[in-house]
Amino acid sequence: MIARRTIGIAGTAKNTGKTTTTLSLLDYYNTKGVKIGLTSIGYDGETIDNVTGLPKPRLFVRKGLLIVTAEKCFQASSAKVKILENLGIDTPLGKLVCAVVEREGLIVMAGPNQSYHLKNVRDLLFSYGAELIIVDGALGRIAPMVETDGFIMATGASYNLDSHQVAIHAHYLAEICNYPQSAKGLLKDPAWVKLLDSQATVVWNSLGEIVAEVNDLLLNPEQLRPFLITPVMLEAYIVQA
Repeated sequence: MIARRTIGIAGTAKNTGKTTTTLSLLDYYNTKGVKIGLTSIGYDGETIDNVTGLPKPRLFVRKGLLIVTAEKCFQASSAKVKILENLGIDTPLGKLVCAVVEREGLIVMAGPNQSYHLKNVRDLLFSYGAELIIVDGALGRIAPMVETDGFIMATGASYNLDSHQVAIHAHYLAEICNYPQSAKGLLKDPAWVKLLDSQATVVWNSLGEIVAEVNDLLLNPEQLRPFLITPVMLEAYIVQA
């Protein structure tokens, strides 16, 4: 028995090892006898990558795994599942359902796209006995990870062939995600107003978490530190050559 925990996996680009990392976590915790819940941000588990056209690893799931995915995904899956509950949340592939795997096989995942839906999914999986929830993230979708206890970022040459640029980007993401501070009074802060007046592209959520870009480059973390509040931690990087 372990303390209940939610861990996410996100990627900075296609083919950085995100799905492979998810599979490794599933295998590892399955051998430890941990009750796992699995969901995905967006669409995952397909044989061929929808963007690049390259082969990609399928999600192999074992008996007893709890999953939340869109109902139409079962048509393309070889795993046999038992439906436990319909969540009533719409996706392009039908409503989200919670199920338990009864016979191992391949599964296609298409989970919630928004943070508040992910929170509902997380709470539901815990209510069905999950000890660990794995959220297989989507390309560039870091914001929903606020509903996890921490996440793993997959990066590498698929993001940029220049290893120095990969390292800088990884460093900035780590700084932004791991620096908790109050976000109160954002619009009254002179530094924040100056940032907006500079016509920088600034994106933040209701919790004050900020991802900012200027000409496709992340802002220096020093510029963001007065504004950040991030209850999620970036816990590890997976770097794929």
